[in-house]
Amino acid sequence: MILNKEELLKLDGSMMDHPSFKAIMKDGKISEVKLKAQMQKVMTLLEDIEHRSSPEQQKELEHFLTEMNVLFTAYNYHALQTVIL
Repeated sequence: MILNKEELLKLDGSMMDHPSFKAIMKDGKISEVKLKAQMQKVMTLLEDIEHRSSPEQQKELEHFLTEMNVLFTAYNYHALQTVIL
């Protein structure tokens, strides 16, 4: 289940325990090399999903990823506003 009891995404907990996140954060520094490697991993996964999906599913996935990116960006802008103020 992707949603918790409050119907909020429960990805933070699973992300913190995920091997990719642990590898990136192992030394406490996020380098460009680590970012590029993670980007390549995401692109490979996305390409695999895309090849297995119908055009309608691809459209839904694109919409979902766009909304997730909006949420992520808005969340980060909000956090920056809090720090700046």
